[in-house]
Amino acid sequence: MSIHDQYIFKNGSRPDIGTIDFMKYEINEAVSEQSTFSIGAAVIKKYTATLNNMEEKFSDFDFEGLDILARVGLLLEDGTVEIIPKGKYRCVNAKLNESTIDLEAYDSMLFFDRPYSESTLQYPATITQIINDACVHCQMAVDEKTIPWGGHIIKKRPDDKDLTFRDMIGYCAQIMCCYAKIDHLDKLSFGWYDFETLEKMQNGYDGGNLADYATGDKLDGGNFKDYSEGDFYDSGSFRDTYEYHHFYSLGSQSINTDDIIVTGIKVTSEKTDDSEEESYMYGGDGYVLSIEKNPLIQTGDVQIVASYIGKKMAGKRFRPLSISCQSDPCIEAGDCACVTDRKQRTFFSVISNTTFSVGSMQKIECTAETPTENNYTKYSATTRLLDAADRNTKRNLSNYDIAVKRLTDLMTQSFGLYKTEEVQEDGAIIFYMHNKPEISNSSTIWKMTADAFAVSTDGGKTWNAGMDSQGNAVVTILNAIGVNADWINTGNLIVGGKDHNADGSIRIYDKDGKIIGILNKDGIDLNGSFHSSGVWKTKDTDEGTELEIKYTVSIENGSIRLETESGRCISIRLIEGTPRINVGYDDGSGSFIDSEKVSSYYVDAKQVNSKEINSDNVSTNDIQVAENIQIQKNIKGKKGDVVMEMGETAYAARFPQHTVFENITINKGVIQNLTTSKTDFYFIGSGGAGIEGSFVRSGVFVVLYGTAHVSSLDTNKYMEIPMVEDVKNPVPDELLPKHYRVKTTTNGPGGRIFMFTFNTKGLMQIRNCGSKYETDTAVDVTFRFDYFLI
Repeated sequence: MSIHDQYIFKNGSRPDIGTIDFMKYEINEAVSEQSTFSIGAAVIKKYTATLNNMEEKFSDFDFEGLDILARVGLLLEDGTVEIIPKGKYRCVNAKLNESTIDLEAYDSMLFFDRPYSESTLQYPATITQIINDACVHCQMAVDEKTIPWGGHIIKKRPDDKDLTFRDMIGYCAQIMCCYAKIDHLDKLSFGWYDFETLEKMQNGYDGGNLADYATGDKLDGGNFKDYSEGDFYDSGSFRDTYEYHHFYSLGSQSINTDDIIVTGIKVTSEKTDDSEEESYMYGGDGYVLSIEKNPLIQTGDVQIVASYIGKKMAGKRFRPLSISCQSDPCIEAGDCACVTDRKQRTFFSVISNTTFSVGSMQKIECTAETPTENNYTKYSATTRLLDAADRNTKRNLSNYDIAVKRLTDLMTQSFGLYKTEEVQEDGAIIFYMHNKPEISNSSTIWKMTADAFAVSTDGGKTWNAGMDSQGNAVVTILNAIGVNADWINTGNLIVGGKDHNADGSIRIYDKDGKIIGILNKDGIDLNGSFHSSGVWKTKDTDEGTELEIKYTVSIENGSIRLETESGRCISIRLIEGTPRINVGYDDGSGSFIDSEKVSSYYVDAKQVNSKEINSDNVSTNDIQVAENIQIQKNIKGKKGDVVMEMGETAYAARFPQHTVFENITINKGVIQNLTTSKTDFYFIGSGGAGIEGSFVRSGVFVVLYGTAHVSSLDTNKYMEIPMVEDVKNPVPDELLPKHYRVKTTTNGPGGRIFMFTFNTKGLMQIRNCGSKYETDTAVDVTFRFDYFLI
């Protein structure tokens, strides 16, 4: 086992840290409160480490604000190392000793320890809305797919005097019969124990022992005449063991003598000024889970909450225990466990608390709370196990008021698939696509990892757009046929129109509830005319002095006008039944645009689309002669492709490599040795796999493009297609690259990256750089090479 943590200091430095740098390494996590079987826990995970500082390696670092990406490596049988992510932590305490540094860090659950009074959420609200509001306010992400009962409505906002956002998350989790935790992607998620797996194990049969064959359970084996008679039992497959951990080599053990079987759920609402206390019991007496003092469980909802939780918990059985075993980073709080002691007795339980440690045994408990539970503000409900014994729990409360925001996103902690191929410690690859030959000189960088795909326009300092593996996207402009959302936080909103929903509507009310504006498919109703005035500040280009120009905008009598105090205006109105845009003066003089023509002394436009353009300088309507044509950038063809573009230097024009000239006529000058040729190729096998396309050569430039018909390919495997040797109609040697080989990449099915390589011998290789690809029929993947014949 090895340690592969990343330490990200506040100044951005990331020193190389490995296993030899640690004297102690522990991660403690829990999904239950101390000494109780609790529902609705939202416990902070704690990271504890002692760094080896004998050589002063870490003495110059400021540990304030340190972010830790915890990762542990497991050595596999084939010799490779699998990296197991153990979460992200923020250092809150660092102590310098003589030759060591002691660190304490908490996961991002601590960011929810802020007063709930800061929330502006309006009630009634659903559980999903309450959770999303907490995450937005505390700048955290949430995995909404893990919210099982998000549509349940909370009618009244609770008294938030002594509440934190983490309390509210715990209350929501309790109603949904869940625990809340931060996953390894640094997102808030909800879960619950897999009691179905426990029941499968608990309902097995005892085979007895070899010393006494009379022991164990008895099954009827049937008879030889009718094999359908007798008892039948399916013990499952080896894959079923993936759903739980089996602990049998124990370091220490403390196991209760009896299982706990939950017989009922009792839910009690709080008494308020306008409602009485209400209780409801689901199930029967015995071991009853009591839920009380949850301000989100309000009068009128007690029975439905009790029934929802009761259906998930009534009749569930588990064994309280505390053991130590060999450390395994795959063990997490919330998992199921099968424990076999030294006398070969087997017990079934759930893991509510575990402390992972490198270099020592791992501690596992059924019910417990981490020490970090004493370090956060906790006013939330208690879920306690009621029996004949009276249980009194002592709790020390403290308050965090964390105002830091989330500084890093998924790109800083992802590892997996790369493109300027960067091989990771566990053999995974991250792909970079960038706009310069060297990534260090690039401004635009695309990065693809196992967890996210994003783009940066500042050389990788920030990632301004992308998508993660959970389906969460950050974009600048989103075009979609439909968007379904529980809430939208936006600056500008466009509703209706031919490109949107024509029936869109927005209503605006004043503080008294009176409608002051309606925006819908019929237009904009602002209850009368609209006027706005202001002052536009600019500089006099001749005098260099500052000018202030007063203006007025008005909408009335079917006309929209912007007018300055000097009388100049721009207006949109009807002239003899024809809409017209007028720029100039109120008397109609100046320039205008209507449905028939544009009249102006001067036109300066980025783009003009017209069948005919007439001016003193240009006359063109299927005529390639003009007195003066000035091209700033390019000329495009019928399909919008560029056929000529201006160079960066004076008197230079470039023609893209795919431009084919049928005739060139010039009055002066000579064009020498300019030929453009096209050579098609087709190399397809009997199974449909192969390649086809064309070479386009213009001088020493060659464009090779086409379609590859790709069959099944395993990860990092390739298919070879000869295009010269031993083939019919080989590619001419004059079109082959003159330097060893050329490469290009393209996106294939499922977002996989395919790398195409074409060498001087005419051999085409197609390599699958993504996950394993399987298909019954060959799938088309397009490609393109651009290279010089020098």
